[in-house]
Amino acid sequence: MRVVKHWNRLPREVVGVPALETFKVRLDGALSNLIYLKMSLLIAGGPPNQDEEADKIFYKQLAEVSQSLALVLVGDFNLLDVCWKYNTAERKQSRRFLERVADHFLTQQVSEPTREGAPLDLLFTN
Repeated sequence: MRVVKHWNRLPREVVGVPALETFKVRLDGALSNLIYLKMSLLIAGGPPNQDEEADKIFYKQLAEVSQSLALVLVGDFNLLDVCWKYNTAERKQSRRFLERVADHFLTQQVSEPTREGAPLDLLFTN
């Protein structure tokens, strides 16, 4: 039942081919198109104390792209006060950022310092 359900979702040009090799090539193409269409890359960054309006714009963009199946968020976030091990921060702006990251189920992947003894250039995935 499960295989039939997925088979029926494939494009006709994939399932209607006479040869197995042609099927493999077309299936690979169809699946890679699905993957590329469902992934978003958001590159962000700003000064350590950017204004609240800039934060709102960023969080709106984050909410839009977080609907993607795969999301990669990279940037120079300048969050010196964040402890990534415990997900805590001193400044209100940084705590708000941590809340948004949690709201969108993002995981911070950088564990080593990138500049000034801290991980400032960050990479998040969902």
